[in-house]
Amino acid sequence: MLGFMMKDFLYFRRNTRLFALMVVLYLVFGFSMSNVAAISGMLSMLGLIVVLNCFTADEAAHWDEYGLSLPVSRKNAVRARYLLGLLLMLVSLVLVLISAVILCSLNSSLVLSEEVSACILTPVLLLLISSASMPLCYKYGVEKGRVAMMAMIMVIFLLIFGGATLLSRDGSVSRAISQASGDELPAPILLCTALISLALYYVSYRFSLRFYINREF
Repeated sequence: MLGFMMKDFLYFRRNTRLFALMVVLYLVFGFSMSNVAAISGMLSMLGLIVVLNCFTADEAAHWDEYGLSLPVSRKNAVRARYLLGLLLMLVSLVLVLISAVILCSLNSSLVLSEEVSACILTPVLLLLISSASMPLCYKYGVEKGRVAMMAMIMVIFLLIFGGATLLSRDGSVSRAISQASGDELPAPILLCTALISLALYYVSYRFSLRFYINREF
């Protein structure tokens, strides 16, 4: 399984400097705006793009036709890709948490708990997008996976703003939210959202595994 993950990393060894430069630019942009949410969104999206590009690289190199002729397991191939996605999300989360601590120490107007809440929520939402797009990549190919990703972004966008609009019309809910500390999400809600995203990510893995095992190349 580690071999499959190394294969994905080796796809981008020629672009290591480019990705490192993009990370630095995102950090500089976020620090200049004192906006941790912007850093979180950009770095998390970069991790998702890397995973989808792995599917593109596999298709371009006809890896599935060649690699599956070797004594390797399709289950390990799918598991490695999902672990890679989870690892990239964790790396981006660690970078954003470090950025949040530094920004809050430099800017007294920022509240650490609020910034941490914002930077955790974005990778969780992008994990949902990844959960929807990866099974389609395994079943139909990367192009339909990208379409699913764009559709999920629109759906999540509409749900967030639609839900916010409905909650704002409920006076009791609005007062309860306003009594919460600023923009900080309650810890139970944040924890439940993260657990639901991880559960759906596992369900997505099971679907991808079934599609990949039954797929003929």
